Amino acid sequence: MKVNKQVLVVFFYLGKYYDEVLCGVMSMQVNHLFLGRPWQYDRRAMNNGVKNRYSFEMNGKLVTLVSLKPNKI
Repeated sequence: MKVNKQVLVVFFYLGKYYDEVLCGVMSMQVNHLFLGRPWQYDRRAMNNGVKNRYSFEMNGKLVTLVSLKPNKI
């Protein structure tokens, strides 16, 4: 697939963690943010695929990003 657009996605974790990632835009039938290898590598993030969570250390504290429940979106 050809990527011809980009978007800067900003996300927060309880107001204490701020991050942004530059994403390529593709036509797909999904509604998830795919955090790719560069983001995972830069933050040394661990992906728990069963629980759909990412965990990493930021400023000496453990941060865990979790998916929102459908009723919270």
